Amino acid sequence: MNTLNQIVSVTSVNLRSLPQRLGTSMVIVIGIAGVVAVLVSVLAMSVGMINTMQSAGRDDRAIVLRNGSAAEFGSVIMPAAAQEIMDSPGVKKTSDGKPIASGNCYVL
Repeated sequence: MNTLNQIVSVTSVNLRSLPQRLGTSMVIVIGIAGVVAVLVSVLAMSVGMINTMQSAGRDDRAIVLRNGSAAEFGSVIMPAAAQEIMDSPGVKKTSDGKPIASGNCYVL
């Protein structure tokens, strides 16, 4: 019973002093709400980006990058190697036997 009395006493002191701490409490509440809002927006953008990347492109298309490249802009494939890739088995061909592929150059 002594513990319950102490809990009630501490709670009542805190509730009675609330008007004196209103400004400080509101700053903390607004700060936490701002952090939560930023976190939710970043997570929403992350989920949106993942959904966009999963639904983009077609299953019968491929991008070939040089070994060690993380993106198209950092990859360089020489024309001879590109032609060798286009002539590889598994690359779709037109009715006259030409590969349905293109070697593109991205320039910033």
